[in-house]
Amino acid sequence: MSDIFREVDEEFQRDKVAQTLKKHGNLIIGVLLLVVLGVGGWRGWQYMEAQKAAEAGKAFETALALVAEGKEAEGKAALEALAKSAPAGYRILAQFRLAAEQAKTDGPGAVKAYEALAADAAIDQTLRDLAKVRAGSLLVDSQPFDALQQRLEPLAGAGQAWRLSAREILGTAAFKAGQMDKAAKYFDSVLADPEVSQSMRQRAEVMMALVRGGPVQDK
Repeated sequence: MSDIFREVDEEFQRDKVAQTLKKHGNLIIGVLLLVVLGVGGWRGWQYMEAQKAAEAGKAFETALALVAEGKEAEGKAALEALAKSAPAGYRILAQFRLAAEQAKTDGPGAVKAYEALAADAAIDQTLRDLAKVRAGSLLVDSQPFDALQQRLEPLAGAGQAWRLSAREILGTAAFKAGQMDKAAKYFDSVLADPEVSQSMRQRAEVMMALVRGGPVQDK
């Protein structure tokens, strides 16, 4: 008996589906077409973006190769083109590399370039902080320690992505300013950090030895 009831129920459900299709068939087909077209359009957009990224990646590598080969003008022109029109990731990479190249001959101009990156709200905060650190590294010889500390101290705290670089810069600046206690504090914090690299550890150890020796006396 239960089989009969189940068959009747299934037949009733088929009738309901048939009636729904008859009444709203065109609408359902339209919706399905929109879904298919939407998915297809999204896939197409993803493919085009991937192609653009791949092309930008090749162009970026070519630009770096030109710079490495001593063809600075051509490399810079290629980087400038990427900085204007490449997808976001490579556009930012090109801007950072342009600032680094500029730092070789024009420190103040490079600082301004990094400061512009640091102020760009469209860039991820971690990269904005990196730009601040890069700018700070160029100001060690020209800016008073207190001013540099105001710039970089917020980035030197625990948990900050670029804390080790910020501490190294601040320690160096404090040493140059003759503030050995502060220099020791920063280099100690570098050495105590479990994520410090071997090369940075070695530099910090050298600086700590100099700090312990005290300020250099002019003769």
